[in-house]
Amino acid sequence: MEKHIPYSLIAKHLSGETTADEDQTLWDWLDAHEDHHAIFKEAIAMLSVKDESDEQSNIRKFDNTDYINTRKHSSFSLFWKIAASLLIITILVIGILKWRIDEDSTVLLSTIQGETGKWILPDSSVVWLNGDSKVRYESEGFLKDRKLYVEGEIFLEVTSQPDQPFTVIYDSILMTAFEGAYNIRNYSFLTEKRVTIMNGFANFIDLRPSGNSIQASTDENIISRNDYGLVSREHNSDLNTDAWRTHRFVFDEVTTQVALDMLAKDQGFRLEISDPALEFERISGYYENLHPSEMMLKILELINATVQVKDASHLIITPK
Repeated sequence: MEKHIPYSLIAKHLSGETTADEDQTLWDWLDAHEDHHAIFKEAIAMLSVKDESDEQSNIRKFDNTDYINTRKHSSFSLFWKIAASLLIITILVIGILKWRIDEDSTVLLSTIQGETGKWILPDSSVVWLNGDSKVRYESEGFLKDRKLYVEGEIFLEVTSQPDQPFTVIYDSILMTAFEGAYNIRNYSFLTEKRVTIMNGFANFIDLRPSGNSIQASTDENIISRNDYGLVSREHNSDLNTDAWRTHRFVFDEVTTQVALDMLAKDQGFRLEISDPALEFERISGYYENLHPSEMMLKILELINATVQVKDASHLIITPK
């Protein structure tokens, strides 16, 4: 048993003037030996006699039972602090795991400018991406909720699932497609976005406040504008709608401006022709096994012009 008895610390504690560290020192002394509890009670008695002239309200009556209850309360508080910490850690871990699972279930397919790509989706539908394009979908539950988010240009062959249509979201349009083939052009730099139904049937709903809706079928185009939404349904007469994918081009007295603009968009570029004289020459013929960039170079050779890259998404045609 320790011979030193901390009377001054006990007195200070009874007057309510001890700090948390001093209280801890007193608890440690009491825990050091069971006889310290008896000494502690004797010290309280002596200090109470010495200060009996003081008002009772200035003395805290403190006995061994108070100490035990205080220690229990301290242990109880520590337990809940630990429990709360573990709960917070658990919530954080679950949140991180959910974020990782959500992140892992999101599939992003993309191409760079001048590149095309082809992928098979979980439901066996097939998607081709033109240059500078991307699609996103959730692999988790895709077979029950076939949904694709589109930027740029894609060609989509939708497989038949009578009870499960295929949803495509582009710009601010929700397209519900059934078995068939669809070319969706949704480049951000275009003021007009176009969906061509090569074969099949689809519903279109504008998600903007106007809420317009249109239905379309084989050989029809659906046109939407950035400043308005869905604007028209029209017959498709463009023989080169998906030439970027098939690498087959048909030109029938088409101006160089129209042909070059189409080929630039097929690669994810905007086009500028510096000399108006280059815009109105006519192109005719059938070409196959040519990438859009190769077709563009062939036309530039015919009109004695060259192409320059102005910036990451902008081409300029100039005379040689």
